[in-house]
Amino acid sequence: MPGARRRSEQERAISFRFILSFGAFGSGPGAFIDPHGISVDRLGYVYVADTGNDRIQKFDEDGRFLDEIGGFGWDADQFNRPTDVYARDALEIYVADAGNRRIQRFDSRFNLLESITHFEEEEFGDLMSIAVSPTGDLYVTDLHRDEVIRLSPFDDEARIFGGSEIGGDGWFRPWGIAVDGERALYISEPGNARIVRFDPFGNLLAVWGQGMLDKPAGMAVDRRGRLFVADAGAHQVVVFGRRGNLLGRIGAEGSGFVAFQEPRDVAIGPGDVLYVLDSGNARVQKFRIERK
Repeated sequence: MPGARRRSEQERAISFRFILSFGAFGSGPGAFIDPHGISVDRLGYVYVADTGNDRIQKFDEDGRFLDEIGGFGWDADQFNRPTDVYARDALEIYVADAGNRRIQRFDSRFNLLESITHFEEEEFGDLMSIAVSPTGDLYVTDLHRDEVIRLSPFDDEARIFGGSEIGGDGWFRPWGIAVDGERALYISEPGNARIVRFDPFGNLLAVWGQGMLDKPAGMAVDRRGRLFVADAGAHQVVVFGRRGNLLGRIGAEGSGFVAFQEPRDVAIGPGDVLYVLDSGNARVQKFRIERK
């Protein structure tokens, strides 16, 4: 049964091998202040939402600084507290420009393509995380509204879900967001210390991580469907399989290599590598994902 063997291989426990680290505290090229989001495109370029410096920075796969856009303001090439960045293929860069209550869409050279400030007749609130599905649906978490908003390129009507009790143990407070290859949606709830999984229409599929997470923030799904979660409260990254089973962990509180201080986001790069946005240490750490 080849299919069963494939599923079994995908669910094997994993480990990590440290590759490199880059970044420092500051405002110069390659430095960060309170970074919130990270994304990697299919060519391996790394984008970081350098929230405290109101900018997006671009690096190569070895952590060398390449380019940036931003600075405080509300013009097309400026930001006010950008909280997340999403690189779609190697063509488009989406930025959750939280303080300006808008989503900015750029090409790979940071030329503005679109600015989204409304959905239907509503304004955005406090945007936190952003993701794009394989079919081009744009998802964003809005902390002010306690909602997830889906904007589709094929439908002018936004789809909104959230704001109600899920699982009977707390109000839905969305933070991080990730979409897998089957368009299933994962939302982290730091206040409830869990991950909630939805279908593309907002129907609840599962609740994961209760008792295993502290303050889950940003997330990423790899090509095998494994979910990587930046657990800021536990200062580690936690990995779940397709059924919510625990596959591995990495990290502990600290400033050395393979240690983190409030990691806020993660990203998966080409060649099975994991990038961890080690926010409290103002750096990015890169690891090879390996099977035990």
